[in-house]
Amino acid sequence: MKEVKDKLDNTDFLTLAKYYNDDIRFQESSGVMNWIDKNVIEDNFVEIKNVEIEKGYVTDILKNQNGYYIIKILDTNNISIKSQKVKIAVIKKESLNLEKYLQKQYNNIKIREYIN
Repeated sequence: MKEVKDKLDNTDFLTLAKYYNDDIRFQESSGVMNWIDKNVIEDNFVEIKNVEIEKGYVTDILKNQNGYYIIKILDTNNISIKSQKVKIAVIKKESLNLEKYLQKQYNNIKIREYIN
């Protein structure tokens, strides 16, 4: 995810979202999500709870139980602070599941032993 964050300086966020997302839905939409309540984002990512979110804002790398995220605010609907809605784009990388990773490594070793 650090590699993706570094590329944001020189590459369009939506292009990176299409290429780097682990979630197929975000790949297809270039990471774009329709209008959602700002509180939903804050509930999922406590790191941005007290950040003033405005159009163009890009988060640092965020983490929750589902993986790692970088979020860009594409637009805001500043009707009121209580009901603020935002349109976002997301880059999501799934958390590494150690069990799956070790199983894959084990399978690769078995394949190499079989070939040899």
